[in-house]
Amino acid sequence: MEQITVYLQDIKWNDPCISIQVEPAYSALDVVKLIVNKTRQFNYNNYELAEIFVSSGQLCKERRLDMSEIPYQVQSLWPTGGALAPDATYRFVYSFSN
Repeated sequence: MEQITVYLQDIKWNDPCISIQVEPAYSALDVVKLIVNKTRQFNYNNYELAEIFVSSGQLCKERRLDMSEIPYQVQSLWPTGGALAPDATYRFVYSFSN
């Protein structure tokens, strides 16, 4: 099992993000179902997972993951160390789908 951190948007929860244990082959749909279960939401079809890039506190890029994509693999492609500005981050966001 591996851990990914997902920021929560559009739902009330104690923390702004949630860390969950996932198998490296879990799809975005599997991750959404885990979060729906953990946060006691009712219907996983109402939520989505997005990959975002934030720099200087501002959203620079957002991409909705296809439900068949593998978040752990997506996360492994994110630059690390000195490849990013100190205030720049990639993250997953779980939100109500439009």
